[in-house]
Amino acid sequence: MEKMMPLNYLRTTHVSLYGVVMVYFILKEKVYKIKKQGIYLTLIVAIYFVSAMLQSYLTSFADSYRQFVIYFFLASTIILISGFILYAYPNILQQIHQKYFSSNLNDKERKRIASKIEQLDVEERFFLNSEIDLKSFCEMIGERPHYVSQVFSEEFATSFSNFINEKRVDYAKKMLQDPEFDNLKILAIAFDSGFNNNVTFNKAFVKFCGMTPGKFRKQSRKKS
Repeated sequence: MEKMMPLNYLRTTHVSLYGVVMVYFILKEKVYKIKKQGIYLTLIVAIYFVSAMLQSYLTSFADSYRQFVIYFFLASTIILISGFILYAYPNILQQIHQKYFSSNLNDKERKRIASKIEQLDVEERFFLNSEIDLKSFCEMIGERPHYVSQVFSEEFATSFSNFINEKRVDYAKKMLQDPEFDNLKILAIAFDSGFNNNVTFNKAFVKFCGMTPGKFRKQSRKKS
């Protein structure tokens, strides 16, 4: 018992931390706005998190292995029943999404706004403005921020910041491949591409290219 009790406390702590991390990423990436899959994942995480918190609360008062077994069993039962309900009644996801997470923007309007975004003239290089944000972008295309944010999530499965950063990275790639800009340091290219700092630039570049800007430049020079 002296060995089992600390292990059970460790397990409960791990379960709780895992739940907190999942909730953090759900909120950070706004997964709950991404159609049916997003709301489904959000519900699963919510169920897990509530069960983990309940389990942690109960086990904090446990003084025997038998009590731990009961609490783990109750938490697993909650997850099992909730999962079965979601599996047996999949329409409940759509109902929840429509009621709590969707705006009054219909399919036709989403397609219209998506078309405006797709038809933006890249040559205008609006993304090079390091101060651009969702509000100023919406003023540029004449649409409401809430609607545009919804279109990015539901039509493009991305966010406004990812949309802008991807265009900036594409622009930076052209500069890194062009011998004319060989004299420029990577930091200068980052600023010229619309990024405010080198850390954000490197993070975005790795995300969309799978490698650092320095490695990309070296490979480009080898090919040329």
